[in-house]
Parts: sequence; structure tokens; C-alpha cells
Amino acid sequence: MKRVLKIIAIGLVIGTLLFIVNKAFNIPKDVFMNFLMICFVVVVFGSAISYVFYNYRCEKKIKASVKLLENGKAKEYIEALEVLLKNIKGSYMKNYITVSLSAGYCDLNDYEKAIELLESLTNVPLHGDLKIVQRMNLCSCYFYTHQGEKAMELYQNS
Repeated sequence: MKRVLKIIAIGLVIGTLLFIVNKAFNIPKDVFMNFLMICFVVVVFGSAISYVFYNYRCEKKIKASVKLLENGKAKEYIEALEVLLKNIKGSYMKNYITVSLSAGYCDLNDYEKAIELLESLTNVPLHGDLKIVQRMNLCSCYFYTHQGEKAMELYQNS
């Protein structure tokens, strides 16, 4: 909600400034509207491109960390993902890293910590494969900690 209000406030400030500039310099309406449309297109495409580039960079860092786990360096994997988790923006990427982090704890047989991480995502709306992986990992952790009833309940509710 704060983010939406912030965007609205920024839009109002920019709109007011553009109105003042338009009136101060007596710019014809059609020229000014063309300028606004061009600015709008540049901002929208610039935002989309930066979003894609940011996610690509994050995915690249995560994939580099996965190689640590594959090489049996679970502690380094966990450290790398925790640093990434602190610096990441965006709820999807945070959730993605949290699920990936749980795999590192499972590799260290610290199933309680993995359960804690995965249960923190239970009420978060996850989509697609991320939801499936979260539930599968949680179910596996329940079995390894001898919580078979919880595992079966989660399995049946999925």
C-alpha cells in the first residue's frame, strides 16, 4: 500500500510540474501531448527492460550459488544465498531464494531450519513451480523429522 501511495504522490508531483511548465512556456497542446506520449513510452519500456535485466542478474547469481551446493559446499551456498536475500528486492525473488535456501539446510540435515523457512511461505501466494517445490520440500522435511501426519496432510491438501 505504501508503494502505491508513493507512486501516486510522485505522479501528482510530476503532473503538477508538467502543468506549470506547459503554462509557463505556452507550449501548444498537441506538441506537449506528443512529448508526454513519447516520455510515457520511454518510461514504460525502460522500466520493463530494467526489470528483466535485474531478474536476469539475480538468476545468474543464484545459479552460481547452486554450483556450490552441487559441489558439496552447503555452508558456502547458504552464506551466498543469505547475502543475496538481504540485498534482493521483489517478493518473488525473495520467495525463490528462501525456497532455494531451504535446500541448503536440508543438505546439512538441518531440517528444522528448512521447515522454518518453508513454513514462513505457507500463507504467501506462490505461483507455478515455486509453489510445488515449496510444498515438496516441506513434505520431505516433515518426513525426515518424523512428522508423518503433517506430511500426509500437506500432501493431501496439495
